[in-house]
Amino acid sequence: MRILLIPSGDWFSPLPTRHKFLARILSERGHEIHVLRIATSGNMRRPEAEGVHVHELKGMQLSSRVTGNEILHYATSGLAYTSAIRKIVSSVPIDVVLSSNLLPSAAATIVARMLGIPVVYDVIDFFPDFVFRYKEDGLGLGLLRSIASRVFEFNLRHADRIIVLGQASREYVQRTLGPSRRGAITILPNGIPREFAENGHSLGSLLASRQATGLRVGLIGSLEFWIDTRFIVDFVRTLRTLDPTASLTVLGGRPDSGSPDVVSELRERWESSGLRDGLFLRGFVPYNELWEELPRFQIGLVPFKAGLQISQYALPLKVLEYLAAGSVVVSTPLRELMDFAKGAAIFEGDGSAAALRAFGLLQDPARLSDHLVAGSSLARRHGWHELALVLEKELHEAVEGQTGRTP
Repeated sequence: MRILLIPSGDWFSPLPTRHKFLARILSERGHEIHVLRIATSGNMRRPEAEGVHVHELKGMQLSSRVTGNEILHYATSGLAYTSAIRKIVSSVPIDVVLSSNLLPSAAATIVARMLGIPVVYDVIDFFPDFVFRYKEDGLGLGLLRSIASRVFEFNLRHADRIIVLGQASREYVQRTLGPSRRGAITILPNGIPREFAENGHSLGSLLASRQATGLRVGLIGSLEFWIDTRFIVDFVRTLRTLDPTASLTVLGGRPDSGSPDVVSELRERWESSGLRDGLFLRGFVPYNELWEELPRFQIGLVPFKAGLQISQYALPLKVLEYLAAGSVVVSTPLRELMDFAKGAAIFEGDGSAAALRAFGLLQDPARLSDHLVAGSSLARRHGWHELALVLEKELHEAVEGQTGRTP
């Protein structure tokens, strides 16, 4: 198949993403992947797998991530997306569109509908909530989110097949589209590289690393608007009362560790709580180095704000990475994740209560061993190669006209 991929972010970003893993595997299986790269950063082109072709939409760089200028940029760039997509499909006989964005996905859907190309919409996030990363501007975030929600619903309604991360997302899409589209929705969770699922802590190494380095808590990813800094500080402060060596390291997805506002908020809460030291913001860490770092952490945090839909429908890559490395996963109560990692993670809305539960688990070798085995087993069942086969089947069914619609 010749697949046009509209990814959720800048393809040249150094961050590992779901679609980069899947595109590489699909290309190895003989498919031709054409990626629309929307340049929202100054990241340079990187070597691609054979069979992956990148088409750049240039001139779209953003002057700022958190100003009304970016909102205006997205609101007025629909024609540019449409023109770029039409240019690709006029030069390459695309068989199917795999789309995972908002406005670029809407543009791709319109072009595909005009030309009779099937569309598979991969709902990897609750996209409308991304407007909350912006500061208030003249439009108002309420209006902007309303517009984003309508675009999101348009993409859902006009897709031939829809992929979601889990059962909670599936139920949301079914409520939106109605029972006639139930057969068009497929669950495809996130995965992990096969080679990494084989590594991690044994119980002995977990206890030994704690004795050697102290109680280390890790947080993979950038500090963005969905991060609950109060939960983080309450968690570490309570751990400190149980083990004075407890510290937090943020292995960020960005050089500055995340949104300046959220980084400042975490620092201020940390200092005002009396913790003072033990907070390490590492900035961007390349993926291969991440796997050298992870086994050093006894606990991996997923401190998302539970009140956001983007959090409730999230299934972060970091969860499987923590589990594969043998860390104890501690998360706020997130519906999608609770369905996925039941029995393999600690879910708690209060940071202090979560710390007590995590520390109690670390003190109980028998329970800890069972917990680590459950987490490792879950990670091993979600290799990217196996998931790519599911995606391949979905794309084939879309091309063959199997839309899952019922009368």
